[in-house]
Amino acid sequence: MQFRLFFEIPLGECRTLFLLEFLYEEEVDWYEVKVSLGQEIVGYVHGYANRGWAPQVNNIWVSERLRRRGIATVMMTKIEDYFGQVPLPATPIGDNEAARAFWRKYLKINSLRRKDTGPDKK
Repeated sequence: MQFRLFFEIPLGECRTLFLLEFLYEEEVDWYEVKVSLGQEIVGYVHGYANRGWAPQVNNIWVSERLRRRGIATVMMTKIEDYFGQVPLPATPIGDNEAARAFWRKYLKINSLRRKDTGPDKK
């Protein structure tokens, strides 16, 4: 399964168009997501989907100059949308403060989103 989509984020005083490419190889249960700005890859995630049950993220990367702009969150959201489960890190992140900060924020956003769309919300 493969799909592509474009998304915009503000960079400086203008909005910039990025291309997101999602690929899922069902036979090996492996996925990857790439984000490009022109010909340059500026974001990448890959991992195993575990057949949609608790997908794992083996690696996540965003170009240093574009960090904290929402690129990693867009990639993770597309993985979650496709598999229907919040993906979790498969490797220890204890020594990486940037990774810990991202996962804290991402998991908090997901928790708040589930509360806002729970069965008692209309």
